[in-house]
Amino acid sequence: MARRVRRPRGSTRVLGLRVYRAAVLIGIFAGIYSMLQAERTRTDRPITLREVRQHAPAASRLTRDARHPGSWQILAEDDALLGRALRTSPLADDVIGYAGPTDTLVILDGQDRIEILALRRSEDTPGHVADVVADAAFWSQWTGRAVDEVVEESLRFDAVSGASKTSRGILRGVQRRLALEARGDDDVSQGLSWTAWDIVLVALAIVGGVLRWLERRLGRWARWVYRALSFLVLAMITGDVLALSLFGAWAENGLPWRETLGVVVLAASALLWPLWTGRSVYCSDVCPLGIAQDAAGHVHRRLGWIPRWQLRPESGLGWMLGMLPGFLLVTAGIAVCLALSLDLANLEAFDVVAWPNARAIAVGLAVVGVAASLFVPKAYCRFGCPTGSLLELVRTPHRGARLRWRDGVATLFLILVWTLGEQRALLESWLREGPW
Repeated sequence: MARRVRRPRGSTRVLGLRVYRAAVLIGIFAGIYSMLQAERTRTDRPITLREVRQHAPAASRLTRDARHPGSWQILAEDDALLGRALRTSPLADDVIGYAGPTDTLVILDGQDRIEILALRRSEDTPGHVADVVADAAFWSQWTGRAVDEVVEESLRFDAVSGASKTSRGILRGVQRRLALEARGDDDVSQGLSWTAWDIVLVALAIVGGVLRWLERRLGRWARWVYRALSFLVLAMITGDVLALSLFGAWAENGLPWRETLGVVVLAASALLWPLWTGRSVYCSDVCPLGIAQDAAGHVHRRLGWIPRWQLRPESGLGWMLGMLPGFLLVTAGIAVCLALSLDLANLEAFDVVAWPNARAIAVGLAVVGVAASLFVPKAYCRFGCPTGSLLELVRTPHRGARLRWRDGVATLFLILVWTLGEQRALLESWLREGPW
């Protein structure tokens, strides 16, 4: 007689909770994406004569170019052809740099050579966009290039230091648009754009889960070697750290798996591993700030004389500080839904890896967070990190698997997102014409 296999106690509840949390998170991202894509279509801004005159003062009027769909002929007062104007959006809206697409204005002269290249609007992270806009050398390297020359994928352009993915996204968007001009197709950006560092990030995502699974067999030394490599790659070389600004832009614009596959795989592992196993790998073994805080804890044990406090969640101060990451996460979600001009990178410390262009607020948060970890274990992770709070939404441990207050908040936010998507026009009208 076959022996009956007993299922672990509570396994059905754990599985159901995991499915529920995954569905809520997917629903939130899908709702934000659907709502903001519809809003982008409604508020699209075509090329205008006034815009062209900022770069070509001699322009008198624009007429549609019958030979090149989506292009405008730039005419002088005597109807002499000065060149053509075109934009990369909406054709290249699926070309995502670091976190979002960029709409670029391209002005060609009479010989189909680039005369002006200018940024019109970008959905990428504001800090990276600002670095690209300020780099005059990046824009001047395009001047005088023929359309056929730019379309060639083998052509090398200098990227902007600290914003390489954003600048490469602009390049691929321009290539996609000019391919339509030159050949009547837009096949330039269809393939994957992998780099060696994308492969490294994929390897880190895979190896991290394996090491955590086999930690007892391999020993703690393997985990610390992995942490050192993760810190070196993410903090010192690539700067590809998961952050609210990244997740917010992905919710708005979609996943940039063609351009930054390594970061997408790293984010997927950070969400899926704790969802399935109940263990967090990214926050403890991959995130540079998490690693630095653990190192601060080891310094404390070595010195011995530094006092160590435990802020318990049930204490008043512990409860208030513990609510801060969730409050920042909800604030970021509302800002994304309403398209508010709030730079999400200013809500946390992860922009510190964008050295030497790191913002002062990020550097300050990182220094204070790591220093506080000398006194309070994982101080920033527990009391200041909204990205960690997002990843914590999906973590489902085998023990104590039950609905928590954060599940209720996430569910309410899901309802808010889809309601706002359906009633956005009504809400905007009420805000404009309300009693105030």
